[in-house]
Amino acid sequence: MKNAERKLREMARFYERTLFYGLPEIKVSYSGKGMGAFCMDSADDYCPCEDELTDEYLYRKRYVETAPGVGYYKNHDFSWQDVENHPKVQIKINKSLQGDLRKLTAVLLHELCHYYLWYIGYDYHDNDGHFLSLCRKMGLPTNYDHRWDGRKWVETYDYSLVDKYIEMYKGRECA
Repeated sequence: MKNAERKLREMARFYERTLFYGLPEIKVSYSGKGMGAFCMDSADDYCPCEDELTDEYLYRKRYVETAPGVGYYKNHDFSWQDVENHPKVQIKINKSLQGDLRKLTAVLLHELCHYYLWYIGYDYHDNDGHFLSLCRKMGLPTNYDHRWDGRKWVETYDYSLVDKYIEMYKGRECA
């Protein structure tokens, strides 16, 4: 498992550097339910919930040009973009995706889009226009790539669209 976690982190670092320039490293691990999740948990003793922190940041960004939002955790202030020291920001990927490189890459990049938008101060939720636009622009799946066939929801996303990202990652050693 440690080798799989290490490979997942390497893949995340590569995409952070090449697709999302200047994005700080984020904790990435296999766990959780669903296919993947960008988490900014507000549990334990972290005071503001994510929506309050988002509202605070967007308010300050809109009306006070340079003031970052601030979170509070265990007697320390964390600026909005201090991801490396932020105790709660992380990406979780379902363990079942380890054997499917296409789905793993698609889900990891989908979650990195959430993180990127959160980091630059935009709404990063699945139904937001910024998020949907970024996923479409990059050719990534959204939570709305399903159709009803009369009995159940069927996934309609063509995972071959992420092959270009897989080739980028595999070619990193050649460059």
